[in-house]
Amino acid sequence: MNKKSGITALCLLLSICSLIGCLFLHRRMSVDSMTVAPAQTPAQTGDLVTRTATTETTVPPLQATETTVATTEATTAAPPRNGFAFTRQQESQLDGMLAGFGGQVAALYKDIETGYTYSYNADTSFFAASLTKAPYCMYLFDLAKDGKCNLEQKITYTEKIGSDGTGKVKNSPFGTQFTVSQLIEYTLRYSDNAALRMLRGVYPASGFQKYAAGIGIKNTAAIGLITNSRITANDAAVYMQAIYDFVGSNATYGSLLRDHLIHANNKWFTSRYPILHKYGWADKAFHEIALVEAPHPYILVLLTNHEDGTEADFAMFRNFSKAVETIADHE
Repeated sequence: MNKKSGITALCLLLSICSLIGCLFLHRRMSVDSMTVAPAQTPAQTGDLVTRTATTETTVPPLQATETTVATTEATTAAPPRNGFAFTRQQESQLDGMLAGFGGQVAALYKDIETGYTYSYNADTSFFAASLTKAPYCMYLFDLAKDGKCNLEQKITYTEKIGSDGTGKVKNSPFGTQFTVSQLIEYTLRYSDNAALRMLRGVYPASGFQKYAAGIGIKNTAAIGLITNSRITANDAAVYMQAIYDFVGSNATYGSLLRDHLIHANNKWFTSRYPILHKYGWADKAFHEIALVEAPHPYILVLLTNHEDGTEADFAMFRNFSKAVETIADHE
């Protein structure tokens, strides 16, 4: 091999080595770049966490949506009805029914949601009999709520209290002690006259008169000693509205009041819904006042000067309450 050929061979060898080196370097760089990629994983993981977190945080809104649906379903059963009122024809029909009862009659219906009120002789005054026992006991529960009435306080049944009228206390021997809570229960559920007098001895009617003025009763002088009160249908509606508000705003004492009134005896109004009520029955007095827990709750009042308690008298309350419910449920 001559010198020129040797140089040519050497150059060719160097070129081949250089090419191999370039190929090796390119492959190494490719491998390195593939190895670097995992170093970006934190950023990618962060994105995944963000997406996962977003996915997880979207779960509560889905649950909230389900809750909203449930709430909506409950509300849908009784949607607000702005502008609700009986038609003139319906009012006229009720007027005719009430006039047909004979004697002195007053009545009232009030839709609590809208404030619409149908009334008949609503300013006519009647002997209240036992009707005011309901708001009086609400007054005691209100005192208890404020720490001014101890429901566990014991009061002794004495001969001075007497044993006339309705109730359970009169069947107990003199000297028997009852708690304020028991006496309220007897007053509301059994219209117990002795229980009321025992309560009134500790919590006088004068305090209730001031309380009644505070809830909107204008003629508080007519309250007297509670059972000898005078009352109008408008007064009765004020009392029942206050009871509705009290029951709705006081979990403990409101529920006690509600329970007693739902289970009060001599319920003459009829309804397929729960009725909180109080009756009054004495000479020239045959009454009932009520709060009907319908989907659209309402107040119902019927006052009369009937007193015999005949089937026709009881039918007045059934017929009036049925007629009103039919209208109120089919607005």
